[in-house]
This record gives sequence, C-alpha cells and structure tokens, in this order.
Amino acid sequence: MSGIRCLIVDDEPLACESLRAVIETVPELEVLGEVHRVRQAVEMIEQLRPDLLFLDIQMPGGGGFEVLRRLKEPPAVIFVTAHDEYAIRAFEVNAVDYLLKPVSLKRLTAAVGRLGSFSDRQTHPLKIDDHALLEIGGSGVFAAVQDILLIEAKEKYSEVSLASHENVICRQSIREWIRRLPAPTFLQVTRGLIVNVEKIRSLEFADRRAVLHVGDKMLSVEVGRTGAERLRDWSQTANSQ
Repeated sequence: MSGIRCLIVDDEPLACESLRAVIETVPELEVLGEVHRVRQAVEMIEQLRPDLLFLDIQMPGGGGFEVLRRLKEPPAVIFVTAHDEYAIRAFEVNAVDYLLKPVSLKRLTAAVGRLGSFSDRQTHPLKIDDHALLEIGGSGVFAAVQDILLIEAKEKYSEVSLASHENVICRQSIREWIRRLPAPTFLQVTRGLIVNVEKIRSLEFADRRAVLHVGDKMLSVEVGRTGAERLRDWSQTANSQ
C-alpha cells in the first residue's frame, strides 16, 4: 500500500497540527491539506478527490456525518474525535476506524492497515444487521437492511420501501441490490422486484399476479410464471418449517 492521499478535516487548528505530525511519520500517507468547516470540507474533497479522510465528528455546521451525507462518492474515512459516544454510528457508515484524540502512532498505523479491507465499502455484500447507503442525488441516507421491505426497479434506479413507511428513490439498480443483499432473506421475484420474505405477512395469487402483504404495505404485482413459482417455492418452504 503506497501513496494514500489524505485530507484532515477538523475545526481545531491545534488538533490538525498534532494529527498531521503523527500522519507524516507514516510513509504511505500523503497529506493534501487541512480544512476546518463542513462546507469547505465538501468543496475540498470534491476538488482533490482524496483516498482517505481523517474526519472530526463535532464541527460547526453539522460535523463529520454531515460532510459524508453531502458527498456523492465519499472516500474512506477514519474518524478522529475526542468523543467516544459516536463509535457505533461511525461504523454504521462503514468507517475504517474510530480514533480518540490524541492519536498515537501505534493506533494510526493499525487504522491505516485496515484500509485495504474497506476499499470496496460501498459494494461489499451486506448482512442482515448492516446498514445500507441509499444514494440520492449528491448525498444519501443510511437504512438498516432488516428494515427494507421491498425494492422495485425504476428504470436505471430503484425505489426502496422501508418499514418506517418511507419510500426512497436511489441510484442503485436492482442488479446491484441483488448482488449485495443477503439471501434467502431477500428474494428476487421478478427482474424488477426484490422482496424481504421475512416481512411477508400474507400472499395470494390471481392469474399472473400476486398480492403481497409486506410489512404494512399491500402490493399487487405481475409476477408471471417464474415469479409465481419462486414465491410458491418460498411459501411451501416457509410453511414446512
């Protein structure tokens, strides 16, 4: 691993100076600069396209999580903060690591060593207890995988129905979703429909259509012969257990 271009985002100049001094002792890391505000951070990241952010959590204007929310394609992130209460949320957004100030060389080196395993953080297979990024325009929201009821194709995009009754149109395609979502929890019924079968409350068939009661959502869809067979096979398996 070499030539990792990184950017420090922290509203405290002394904290930036201290962190930079440690980072510059790691040969693999190249510091592109420092930035102290959310808006400036977003602009700098989009301009420089760093490989890695050293990102503070609490800053004027929304903090580190707001920086990530505004980015279309966020780079890898190592959170650096004086507060430990955000650790769970940090890993929910696929952070490489979560370091408490002041950062030691030993902890920094360990964090950088983990970077490779997170290089595909937005494309790796999801587990049922993970959180998925729903990309929306130039930003995105995170949703618990287990709260996804169903996903419908919308041309090149997809519409995700959540247990919270919210529907989100996002950039991911059905093909991307079926590659990442855990089976057998998520079943691709048709080319344009994926259903969380653990959320199915009832299922009826009429000709080439199926009426699905998924969570609190009623859905009538044309499934064709193949889709009907998939749903019947799932129903028979579920009822036999």
